[in-house]
Amino acid sequence: MRIILATILLLLGLQSVAQIKIPTRKAVEKKVEKTIDESLNNKSSSYTSESKQANAIPAEETNSPAKAQINTFWKHIEKMRNHTKEDNKQVVYSSVIQSAQMALNNAKTKDPAYNTSDMEKALEECRAVYNGLASGKQNLRDSRTATIEYMGQLIREPFLFTKGELRIGGDSTQRESAVNNALAASDAIIKQHEEKIAEFLKTNPEEAITKPDLSAAKAKASAVPIAIKKAEDAYKTETSIASVYYLQQLYLYKSYLDGALKIFPGDAMLKQHQDLVVAAIDKMGSRQGYMNKLKENYKEWVKNLKIGKPVMSDPAIEKLVKNEFESWGSWDKMKVTKVNIVKPWILEKNALDIPVKKETHVHIAFTKPDGSCGLGTMYVVQEYEGGGKYGTPYTTFPTILASTIPCDNLK
Repeated sequence: MRIILATILLLLGLQSVAQIKIPTRKAVEKKVEKTIDESLNNKSSSYTSESKQANAIPAEETNSPAKAQINTFWKHIEKMRNHTKEDNKQVVYSSVIQSAQMALNNAKTKDPAYNTSDMEKALEECRAVYNGLASGKQNLRDSRTATIEYMGQLIREPFLFTKGELRIGGDSTQRESAVNNALAASDAIIKQHEEKIAEFLKTNPEEAITKPDLSAAKAKASAVPIAIKKAEDAYKTETSIASVYYLQQLYLYKSYLDGALKIFPGDAMLKQHQDLVVAAIDKMGSRQGYMNKLKENYKEWVKNLKIGKPVMSDPAIEKLVKNEFESWGSWDKMKVTKVNIVKPWILEKNALDIPVKKETHVHIAFTKPDGSCGLGTMYVVQEYEGGGKYGTPYTTFPTILASTIPCDNLK
C-alpha cells in the first residue's frame, strides 16, 4: 500500500497568510481536522495497488539486507498514522518524522541498491501533514490575535467615541453650517464602526476570546442613563446649537450597543440599555428639531441678558479693552460702545504667599454694521514684577456672549 496525502496541500490551501486577511478559528480547525482525518487515520487508502512491487511490500517479506531498517521505518510511519491525541500531535509527529528519516538513511547505507522511492514519498507526505498542522496552529494564533485587536477597537477602547464625538469650538458653536459639518463627520465614524463590526463577525470570532470583554461592554453601557439625562437637560436649558453634541452622544451609544449585541447576542443588560437609548432618541426627535429647540432657548436667554454693572472705573483699562476687542472682532466689523469692569481685581499668589498676578473681568457692548447690538467679555491681567509693582496690563479670552441682543439691554 502507499500513503496518498497529495490532497493535503489543497485542503490547507496554498495561500500565504498574507493573502488571508484574518484567518478564522473555524476555518483553520476544519482544514486541519479534515487533513488529519483523511491523511492519518484512513489506513485503507495508505497505499495504491500499483505500489505492490518488490521494494514496496512490507519489510517482513523482503530479502534486503536492510530489512530491519526498512521495517523500523514503516513502524514509525504507522505510529504517526495511528496517533490521535490532539494535545501533543505536533510534538509526536516531529519526533516520528526525525526517527523515520534516520531509519531511511540507515536503510540506504545498509542496502544502497534498495529502491527507497516509496519510503521517501511516504516520508515527504508525512512532512506535509506536519507542516499543515503547524500552519493551522499558526493560523489559529493569528485568528485569536486578530480577535483581541478587533475587541480593543470595538469594545474595550472603541474608536467610535474617541473619533466620533462631536468636535466644535470657538466661533463655530453658533454657526449651523459648522455644526452640521461636525455631525456629518461623526456620522461617518458611526458608519465605519458598523462596517468594522460586520467585518469582524465574518471572521467567526471565538467566544472564549470575546467573552472576557463583555464586562467592558457592560461598563460602557452603564453610562447610557447619564448620557440620556445630559441630553434631556441640554434640550431644556442650553443656548448653543453646538449642544446637539449631547444628542449625538446617544447616537454613538446606540451604534455601540447595536454592535455589542451582535458580538454578545442575547445579553439582557446590553439589550435593556439599547432600548433606553432608542427610546430617548425617539422622544427627543430629530437632530434638526433638537437644534431648533436650542435656538429657542438662546432667544429666550438673550431677552434677559444684560451688560454687567461696573464695580470700578479705569480709563486706561477700558481703552485697552476697546482697542483689543475691536481688533479681535474686525472680522465682523464690531465697534465697542461701552466697557464695564464687572469684577474687582482678583489677586493670585504662589505657595510662599507672594503675588503672581492680578486679573479682572470686563463686559463689552458692541454694534455691527447692520445696526444690531452684541455683548462680549474679556479678562485683563497684570503680572506682578516685585516691589509692589505690576507690569503692563494685557487682555485674554475675548468671547462673544451674544452676537445679537436687544440694544436696550446694554444701557
